[in-house]
Order: sequence, then C-alpha cells, then structure tokens
Amino acid sequence: MMDRRQFLKAGLGLAAATMGGGLLPFGFESLAHAEAASQFVGIDLLHGTRTLNLVRPENHERLSIEYMRDGQWCEDAYNRICWFLRDIHAHEYVQMDTRTIAILDWSQSYLKQYGYTQPFEILSGFRSRRTNEKTEGAAKDSQHLYGKAVDVRIPGMSVEYLGKLYHWLAAGGVGIYDSHNFVHVDTGPRYTKAGHIREWRRS
Repeated sequence: MMDRRQFLKAGLGLAAATMGGGLLPFGFESLAHAEAASQFVGIDLLHGTRTLNLVRPENHERLSIEYMRDGQWCEDAYNRICWFLRDIHAHEYVQMDTRTIAILDWSQSYLKQYGYTQPFEILSGFRSRRTNEKTEGAAKDSQHLYGKAVDVRIPGMSVEYLGKLYHWLAAGGVGIYDSHNFVHVDTGPRYTKAGHIREWRRS
C-alpha cells in the first residue's frame, strides 16, 4: 500500500502531454504501479473510462467528456480539454499541463464516491499575459500563464473543505479565496525559494 507522498508522485507525476495509444493512466511507470495507486485511492485508474464534468459559468460553456479509456487517451480529448480551459477573453489556448487535468479528474472522482455529481465550475484556466495583467490580485508570474493552474468552485462545497482536498492532492500551490468562493490549484513549484509551501488565503 502506498502512502500519500508516494501516491502523489505516482499519480500526478505526468510527463508532457502525449495523445494516442499505449499510455498508462496519468503516466504511471508500470501496470503494478497503477494497480497499487488504484487500490490506495479506491478508484480504478487502469480500467474503464476517465471522465470530466466541467462548466465555465462566465460563458455557460460545458464539457462532459470521456477522455481516457482503459489507460489510453481518447481521440481529440486532450485538445478539447485544452480549448475548454482556454483564456475566454483573449480566445487563446495552450497545451495544459496534464497533471492539472489529473487533479481535476481525481478530485471529481473522489467526490463522486460520496454522491457529489455536479459539474465543477472553472473560473479560470490558461491566461494570456494581457488577461493576467487585468486580473485583480494575479501574480505577475502566475502559473495560469503556463497552463498549469485552474481556479475552481464547487457549488455546495465550502472553500475550506476544497482547499484541504487540494492541499492533499496538489503537486504545486493552493490558494483559497473566501469572498469569491473559489480555490486556486496549480502544478507549479510546491515550495517557494525560501523553502515555504506555496499556500495562501485571501478574503
């Protein structure tokens, strides 16, 4: 049985996004590795389908997609996810970090086990530099610029709980925004240059 640190390293340690056949789910090194992680989280990551159920409240766009089947990416699914997570103000998109996709999938699958089946609200995915400069409170070198971050709201769920969930899952930073009721999660560096965990909370 893997511990949490081992699971994060295994399940979220993705290589650069590659579509097509032959991929193990989320870049696992071996079938045994994937089976051990599946046992640990109580979700079969090797067999059946991997899905996402997302909505962009700003433009009411929705994406309900099966993107992986039996460990292989479905045709064009990655591009569709990247387009959905685009900068909707600049109409630009990039190749999203597949670890970011994995975090969304894992958290959605985890909550589904407890009866939560509503789509996650994606407030922001990729941001162009121009959009980032216009975004209040955005870091100058935000991970959104590199396709490594999403801002997520889950209707009916407190940011306190969601922040704790992403604290466990995150390979990078986690930010809680109370007044706007969303959580930022990214796959950038986990620690600052001073050695502190990249976590923050803002009203």
